[in-house]
Amino acid sequence: LLPLPSKDAASISQTITHALEKDGLKLTNLVGIGCDGASVLTGRRSGVFTRLKEHQPHLVMVRCICHSLHIAALRAIDELPKYMTE
Repeated sequence: LLPLPSKDAASISQTITHALEKDGLKLTNLVGIGCDGASVLTGRRSGVFTRLKEHQPHLVMVRCICHSLHIAALRAIDELPKYMTE
């Protein structure tokens, strides 16, 4: 785990980039990232994934299936009737 100076996409992506560089790893060798789907991570305009993808165009994002299923279930529940009738 790494300390974050701030919890915005710029700080998170800079922390990741610096950690990789410190360990002698190239960002261009990064294949993918896993995340929970939070907008700070997945945002299309300035999320962490978008910022990292600027350096590695073939980067793949894998969202946590448990979080995705939870969100889908919550949205499905909103569409179902509260009470069943005969």
